[in-house]
Parts: sequence; C-alpha cells; structure tokens
Amino acid sequence: MSLDGIALRWMRFEDVEAELMALRRAVFIDEQGLTEAEVADPTDAEGVHLCAFADGELVAAVSAYVFEDPDDEGVTEWGLAPSRGPVVRFTKRVTTPAFRGRGLSALLLAGLFHAAHEVVRPCAAFFVLKGPHRAMSDALARLSGLPAEARGDVLLHAARTLSDCDRQMRLARDQIERSVSKTGLALPSLTRHLLERGLGRWLGAERLAGENLYTETLNLRDELPRLTAQERILFGYQRHHLVQAGLPPGPATLVDLGCGPGSYLAMMARMPELAGYTLIGVDQCPQMIAQGRLERPGLAWHQASAYTLPLADRSVDVVHASFLFINLRSPDLALAEIARVLKPGGIFYVVDVHDPTFQGPPEILALVAAYHAGNNASRRIMAELPARAASWGFTLTRTAATPLVNDLPETGVEVHPDRVRMGRMNLWGLLSFFGQPEALEEPFERAREVYLRGEDEVQVSVLTQVYRLGAP
Repeated sequence: MSLDGIALRWMRFEDVEAELMALRRAVFIDEQGLTEAEVADPTDAEGVHLCAFADGELVAAVSAYVFEDPDDEGVTEWGLAPSRGPVVRFTKRVTTPAFRGRGLSALLLAGLFHAAHEVVRPCAAFFVLKGPHRAMSDALARLSGLPAEARGDVLLHAARTLSDCDRQMRLARDQIERSVSKTGLALPSLTRHLLERGLGRWLGAERLAGENLYTETLNLRDELPRLTAQERILFGYQRHHLVQAGLPPGPATLVDLGCGPGSYLAMMARMPELAGYTLIGVDQCPQMIAQGRLERPGLAWHQASAYTLPLADRSVDVVHASFLFINLRSPDLALAEIARVLKPGGIFYVVDVHDPTFQGPPEILALVAAYHAGNNASRRIMAELPARAASWGFTLTRTAATPLVNDLPETGVEVHPDRVRMGRMNLWGLLSFFGQPEALEEPFERAREVYLRGEDEVQVSVLTQVYRLGAP
C-alpha cells in the first residue's frame, strides 16, 4: 500500500506532546485496554521521538532514550550489565489503525534502530514488551535479530554486546533499504536533531574515532599495492572531473579524507589547477599516514578520524573523499564534521563505488552481496548521500558515473573520462579485497573460479558527486 504524503521527523517531546499522548491513549487505552500508566514514560521529555505525519496529522511514532550511565536502574533492572558506554532503550511504538499493514511501523522501528546504532554507538540496547504488545515479539525478533527473553510477565529483546548491536544495525539497514526503495521516504538526521537540542553528548563520535571498518579485515601488506593501483586508475579519469568541479583558485586549502598512503593526493598536488593550494591528508590508519609522511614530506598529514577532524571551523575550501563513505558506520557524523570545517560556499567532492551497479555472473554478485551484508557500513551509501548531505546544507551540483569494465585482454588499462577499460586480471586485482574477510573465503573462491575460467564481462560504476555548502 502507498505511503504517499507521509513525512518522517524527529520531534522534541514538548512540540508533539499533545498529539503523541492522544495517539497513545487511543491505541493503548481505547483499543488495547491498557491503563493510563502505560501512556506516558518518565523519559519522554528527554527522549527522542521518530514520528510519521500524514497531511500534518501524527499517525505513527516510536521513541527511545539514551542512558548515559550503564549502571542506571533503568538498565540494571533488566539484567543488563554493560561495562562501558551508553545504553539505548526503545519504547512506545504506536500506529493508527489506518496505517497498519503498510510497512510504516517497520520502517519507523528500523529507522530508530539504525539511527541509534549509527549515531550514538551504544554498548547495549533493549526493548521491553508488556501485555498485548508481546504479540509483536516475533516480528521484532526478525527485525532486530534478537530473540525474546521472558522476564516474568514481560518479554525482553536485548542487544547485550557490541556484536549484538552491530547485527541489529545491519538488519535495520537492510529493512530501511527495502522500505525506501518501495516508498521513497527519506529518514531525517538524528545527528542534527541531537545537536539542535543540545544533546551532542549523546553522539558517538569519540567512541567511533578508534574504529576503522576498512582496515579491520585487511592485511595492509597485501592491501597497499592494490590501493596504490586503484588510486592511479582513479586519478586517471578523476582529473577531468576535478577540473570541471568548480574548485576555487588558489590560495586555498584542500583536505583529502581517507587519503590512504597519499599517492592520489600527490597526483593532485601536481595539477596546475591546484597551484597555490595547501593540501592536507587525513587518515585514521597510522601506517597510511606514516607512509605518506615518509614518501611525500612536502604535504601535510593528520592521523585522525573523519568524525573528529583536527581542523578549525570554516577553515577549509575543499573536502575530498574517495572510497571513504562506503567504509563509514556513521556517514551523518562525518557530514556534520565536513560541514563544520568547510567555509561557506566550500566544495565537498566525493567518489565511491556503488555496489548495486555491479554486473556479472551470479557468483560475483553473490560475493558482493555477502560482503555488504556483513559490513557495518553501507556500500550503497551513494544512493542516499544526496538526501543526507542536503540536511547539512549541501547542494548537489555535479554527478558522474564511470563504469569500470573488464573488456580488454588479460592485462592492461585504458582510462577515459567516461569509462575505464581494464584487462581481466587488472579488474580482479581491484576486487581482491572481497576475499580478505575470513567469513567470505568460500564465496570468494567460488567467484574467483568462475571469473578466471570464464569470459563473462564484469563491470561496476564509480560515482562522483560534487556538493557546495550553502549553495541555493
């Protein structure tokens, strides 16, 4: 059924209290026979509320609260004993009868789950079901990946560890991707909502600063040659797009986020169009930064996370990020930092592969899907990045899709502005990182066997998006 006309918003409790209490009373008391005690929650005023409106009327909502102290009674009473970090409780899902069975409730739950794990990065999370709400336990278990635990007359669904939280986040992400593809609904930014409410302390930027989803499954000794080859190919066709991107003349400052060993940054430094630029490489991996400093001492380097940039507000003219966002758990926290450090009118230039554009034999597509399914970032982020960026004041000004195709003999690369033709072994070399996670050993071997013995054309597109901060 259609969800046309639905708008999703994070709401302050004081701004939606009357409507939210009325909706809860209509469902919890009038329909389900519960008492007034089940309508309000002590944490409502400080909690977050993801709400759905139809023609301005509240039709569904789900709420959450972040316990900053894991020893809070609201956490320990449920037998949760996380060692550190915040804990999120999800609560009070409610939907009007007219909007049930349309997928709206599942989308709200998935949106709340995913946003909490992406932005807050809790060490545990839970949902308590009482009375007639216990009937939703099976659906909640499928959506969250968390089985029910009987606690007297209530059911507890709890993510007790970071691994549980990761699984819940991935399942929620997949539900969101399915729902958004069907409905076109865009989820609003929880990061922005928390900052506007003065709840920036709930954000997980510091907790995420030590996480590197890119390198945690890789052998860097094997990865660096592949990465260097990728950067040479990338620059070969990106140079054309960089020239067309409307970058300001020097003197100016360009920051390359996720710069790796810096070979791409060094090639940019030789562009006449960037004469007078100060170029800064930022990467979270100490080995990458060490290699950059050793081989290219004339450039500036910072070992830092994209979530906590060591740069002043409004100090940068251009932020460049290639193959970074597909490796970020929280694109929204990174966008907040990019918007902070960019000058008004500054350029955000992003390049990433887009996995849905993969074409090839079923074994290759199965490997790609398996890699995405087990990843705590989204390799489909480029489809949702324009909407996410818009919430931070960015306007998309230029896009391009560049296919990488294995239609040359065994080896060789031909770089064109709109297409990269590659030998079969060259393209396979770029895809070799798919085989590094231990869990993907079998699908990788099946894909490799099919690829090496066949003549199937395999291709994938790399997308370029250029944004301007504050552009009309």
